[in-house]
Amino acid sequence: MKNFIISFFLFFFLVQLPVFAQFGENKVQYKNFTWYYIQTDHFDIYFTQKGSLLADFAAKVAEQSLASLEKSFNYKINNRIVLIIYNSTNDFQETNV
Repeated sequence: MKNFIISFFLFFFLVQLPVFAQFGENKVQYKNFTWYYIQTDHFDIYFTQKGSLLADFAAKVAEQSLASLEKSFNYKINNRIVLIIYNSTNDFQETNV
């Protein structure tokens, strides 16, 4: 029984472990993003290239939503809120923001 256990661990560490270690080599390749921003009364909205239409839409909706929430909860925010807008899910996954 001891020989079986020892041979199992030797097999695992010598054969199987190097196979599992290869999976870490497929790292995400990061792009260099050029960031722009717009400011509204309460928000700083950051976006990348070709994202200005989406950022404008987000600015309008964010201000309208904030006004509704402030009215509903009778509370005013004290600080600016940062929003980061991505053009796609892939762009979101490739950044480290």
